[in-house]
Amino acid sequence: MEDTTARWTSVMVVLDLVLLESMSAAEVRNTLRTMLADSERRQALIQELLQSNSQLKEDVEQQQARAARQSQRAEELEDVLASVKVKVQGLEDSFISKAAQQHSHLQQLQEDKTEAEKRCQALQQQLGEQKELVSDLQRKLYYTVKEEERRVARQNQAFQQIQNRSARSHSPVDEMILDVIDVYESQLQQLRDKLRRVPPCALADLVYRGHSEDCPESRAAQFS
Repeated sequence: MEDTTARWTSVMVVLDLVLLESMSAAEVRNTLRTMLADSERRQALIQELLQSNSQLKEDVEQQQARAARQSQRAEELEDVLASVKVKVQGLEDSFISKAAQQHSHLQQLQEDKTEAEKRCQALQQQLGEQKELVSDLQRKLYYTVKEEERRVARQNQAFQQIQNRSARSHSPVDEMILDVIDVYESQLQQLRDKLRRVPPCALADLVYRGHSEDCPESRAAQFS
């Protein structure tokens, strides 16, 4: 800036020397004032341009710094976004895996439930059959006990009628008599069972010592 002013001053001095010879003092003063005013205006314009250029450089540097910060921030956000995507993908994979495991476990539970229901039904059926069997055995046992009680009662009654006394315990003679009565009672019971199986018309024939030719059941009993 100072070099330019010095050169310009030197030029002005040379011009002044040249013009002094041809111009009057008034013209020289006017010309000098005009040239000085023009020089000041140009210097002011140059100074303004330099200041504007400096401001533009500062603005450009600020914009570049801002752009660099924004770029760095964008890179950081991209890194964060990539990390979030990885985590989201991991969560999705984990969720899908857990869902598949739960579905498989649910299917297994349903199969176990179905199998347990089948086994429960089978056990209930077996339990029902066992109950029927127990009930039948209890009924048979009841009838057997009652029949044994009746048999013993008949033995004692028959013994009482024969001996006019009750049977004595640990008496060989009384036990032998009771055994004979028991054999008799067994044969009598067998006869009763056979009579129950004989058809009514055949039983009537036996009673009246007759023979009914019109009764096919009697003939079948005879040939059997």
